Amino acid sequence: MRISFHDERNGEGGDFLLPAWHIEFIEHLNRASEPAHVDVIYVNGESEGVGYEIALQYSSEYTENLHSYVNNINTFEGGTHVSGFRAALTRTLNAYGKEGGDVQGGPRPQWRGFFARD
Repeated sequence: MRISFHDERNGEGGDFLLPAWHIEFIEHLNRASEPAHVDVIYVNGESEGVGYEIALQYSSEYTENLHSYVNNINTFEGGTHVSGFRAALTRTLNAYGKEGGDVQGGPRPQWRGFFARD
């Protein structure tokens, strides 16, 4: 698969080719930011007959830059899949922190969703 972006206003653009187009796209989006980790995190799989692909990279930015797609359509307003991903990410980070003792605070430490994504 090849995805080509071309900005007709200034002539900039780029091509993103499979198999690593997800990773290249994330690197392109974060080209002006300082990444918190070098490698883009990429996960794909299938659950209950539904395929999924997730690529993410944390950066030093204070604002969230989330792009979601369903059936190759940009869901810029989010949706239940974005809410579910955010909840699962927060739950996973909390479980990891509790097991490893890396989350600080009280007898039952817990990150809130915003802080987990930050």
